Amino acid sequence: MALTLAHGETILFPMPYVEAERPPFVITNHRLIEQTDVGDRALQVKSLVSASRAKSRPYASMGALLLCLGVGTLGVGAYFYFSVFGMEAAPYKALLGSGEEDPKVEIPEEAKEEVRPEPKAEELPDDPSGEHPDDKAWRLEILKTRILGMGLAGLGMLLAMGGLRIFAKRRYFVVCRTRESFMRIVVGDKIQQDIILATIQAVK
Repeated sequence: MALTLAHGETILFPMPYVEAERPPFVITNHRLIEQTDVGDRALQVKSLVSASRAKSRPYASMGALLLCLGVGTLGVGAYFYFSVFGMEAAPYKALLGSGEEDPKVEIPEEAKEEVRPEPKAEELPDDPSGEHPDDKAWRLEILKTRILGMGLAGLGMLLAMGGLRIFAKRRYFVVCRTRESFMRIVVGDKIQQDIILATIQAVK
């Protein structure tokens, strides 16, 4: 439905006005017009009692949830990382494995009969130096724990930063009131909010 203007009525916002785009709000020197699919609603500019700014945080709950989740994940990652801090870890290439198997040596049948199992060596007491009996596997576990801690910490930081951005996102309005009703104009940002308020104040 095309917007019909009265005699002497001029569109002030948006400028330029494009009928095909059908903007949700139109401000003229006589009316504030809200255009919806079910019909248009208008307030007379001269009957306005007040026009004020308003804003809200529509995604604050989601942002707070992501922020708490990120902080918790970051804390768990820091715990894993610092639990092995200062310990000697295996090199990163140890996670890939050598990919080489020990070559199998075939023993002739005649030699197999001569092979006798070697007696088990007596178990020696723990090394007084304090070295772990399976040092290679131990250092590999330290490396895995360190990588897990760094990964969780990185994920937690991403979640926390995303939560902060979502929490800080705002929606701006201009609230216009008359004695009988009010109209809430949704605007894109603070600059557009100031422009609409200045336009309303100029024609009020």
